Amino acid sequence: MRCCNKIILKCFYRKFFLSTSIFILCLHASLIVTSRRLSYPLVMQSFGKLSVLILFLTFLLVNNNAILFMLTYQNTFIFDLLSSNVKQIILIGALFCIIISENSLIKQQINNFEYFLLVLSAVLGLLFLVSSYDMLSLYLAIEMQSLCLYVLAAAKKRFVFFYRSRVKIFYFRFFFFSFIIVWYIFFIWKYWNY
Repeated sequence: MRCCNKIILKCFYRKFFLSTSIFILCLHASLIVTSRRLSYPLVMQSFGKLSVLILFLTFLLVNNNAILFMLTYQNTFIFDLLSSNVKQIILIGALFCIIISENSLIKQQINNFEYFLLVLSAVLGLLFLVSSYDMLSLYLAIEMQSLCLYVLAAAKKRFVFFYRSRVKIFYFRFFFFSFIIVWYIFFIWKYWNY
């Protein structure tokens, strides 16, 4: 039993590292930005560098995968080589997105440290989405990611893209929920006919 728990912890320590890093960044930002003693400093540039560092360390943790195949928590999450490779691609893409967007955010003089926290939380949702093996974990991972993306889309309300993105997200959620409902109806009908 102890050996099995150690293996399960080995599977989740990457996501645990990323989630605790997001939590620590949030605490750090709330204490530093609201500090009267430090005269309310701007933390956008340092948060960009910290986010890049966190994503790089998470990439190294995902790259150091010793588990070839495992289903955990009553077949809720899957850990295999394919999901590990997709996680690496996601982390590299998010790393480049933060590096590219950091300069444009500084040029536009946007001082929202929440931007990086939301991007990191969306990446965490994507990592859970890649590892999900059943519909409930898939749904929760998409909800976690969409919550962060809603806030990011609403950050700039003046643009037309905001309204277009809201409509696209609405349609995406509508089709996804209809797919889930059809899937559940199909399996309920299948099991009731036995």
